[in-house]
Amino acid sequence: MGLLLRLWVLLVVCVLLQPGRGQCYAGCWLCFWDSDPYGCYYCNNNYIEDNYSWWYFHCYCPDGTVDVGWDYCPACYYQCTTCVYNQAYCTTCSSGTRPSTPTCACAAGYYDVGQPTCQPCNYKCATCVSAATTCTSCAAGTRPATPGCACAAGYYETGQVTCPHCSYQCSTCVSAATTCTSCPATRSGTPACACSGGYYEVGQAVCPLCHYSCTTCSAAGPNACTSCSGTQRYLSGSSCLCNNPYYDNGSANACQPCHYSCAACTNATACTVCDVSKQRYFASTSVYCLCLDNYYDSGALLCVPCHVTCYRCSGPNNNQCTACNGIALRTLSGSTCLCANGYYPQSTSVITCLQCAYTCLTCTAAGTTSCSSCNATLSRTLSASQCPCNAGYF
Repeated sequence: MGLLLRLWVLLVVCVLLQPGRGQCYAGCWLCFWDSDPYGCYYCNNNYIEDNYSWWYFHCYCPDGTVDVGWDYCPACYYQCTTCVYNQAYCTTCSSGTRPSTPTCACAAGYYDVGQPTCQPCNYKCATCVSAATTCTSCAAGTRPATPGCACAAGYYETGQVTCPHCSYQCSTCVSAATTCTSCPATRSGTPACACSGGYYEVGQAVCPLCHYSCTTCSAAGPNACTSCSGTQRYLSGSSCLCNNPYYDNGSANACQPCHYSCAACTNATACTVCDVSKQRYFASTSVYCLCLDNYYDSGALLCVPCHVTCYRCSGPNNNQCTACNGIALRTLSGSTCLCANGYYPQSTSVITCLQCAYTCLTCTAAGTTSCSSCNATLSRTLSASQCPCNAGYF
């Protein structure tokens, strides 16, 4: 009965009252008159009626659509459950991942994929855009750089928001704090990054330097050597001492050579021990080790024997005598030790001088026929290597 009554009223309105002569409300397919454009008799498209009166009603847009003055209600944008004024002005949001009207933008930690529900960003991101791993801000201070938000140097990835710190011995690490991929300057050898040779472990990133004499040392301290630098050092307890004839100059890894004459020394010019087997002795008048008598210094540790005729000599030749052995009846002439007058050398290889014949002042060999000079005070004159008596003498 109600439907028939409405159709009868609609016929009367259409024929007698000529409705719709003005502009009806956009939601009305047919309205009653100009003065009440919301007095609709029939709604356009997806508008719905509200039973405003028994014979006419208002047309309005259903939830999820919006009245924008068109002849149909367009849907709110996907981010809205309901909207007003336009499709983008939300009054309620389509998901709990969209917390705030009227924009219903994705919450921090989510990104928009054009669907009602926002998708979560990757755990590395505080915020992201277009994809889960395209970070616009990072989730932790240990992840400094967008868009990847990788762990900072010195931290490693565990699939958690915060990156744990690498162990102190690593510059960078992977998968575990002690699995180093690069080492600080004083450490070497991934993945462990132990202290480099010449440094020792103290449980800090930088390894302190061992004492200069050590190649390696223990955690007991810089002077606790476990091996020594250079070929001239040896380990004594935990100290690296210099072999003789070398000395420690207080700064160099390598021991420094003593003066060539020293068997041991405290510095380059102060011998403390002389090697008698090298024919050297220590004299209070010199800081070096001098050669024994009958030897000379050739610039090497071993003293060289002088010529047999010399008591002392200077070199560079062994026959350059500086003193003669008086007991052997020799006297210095220039740099040669000659036999004294009245004597001649037994040979060139022995020091002994033999007495000349009684007739000779000097001679070259035994006998009266080897004179080289005569003693004029004895009235003798040299003649054919002989010293006969002068005329009138016998």
